[in-house]
Amino acid sequence: MEEDLMKFDGLDDAILGVACRAGGDQFFVYSRDVCIKLLMAQSDMDLEEAEEYFEFNVACAWIGDTTPAFME
Repeated sequence: MEEDLMKFDGLDDAILGVACRAGGDQFFVYSRDVCIKLLMAQSDMDLEEAEEYFEFNVACAWIGDTTPAFME
């Protein structure tokens, strides 16, 4: 089942687990902090740039019922 769930490229190490909404589809749950650390490690972004990139390009993305969630 997990292979059908939406994942963000390069952020697999930030996956905490799988959750589901009541009566809904399963989705991955990511660690927000680990996502940002991974973005920094994969690019030339500093903390502020990585946080801004994450919030705009990752956390705000809606790609359907299996869109991942982020835990702080």
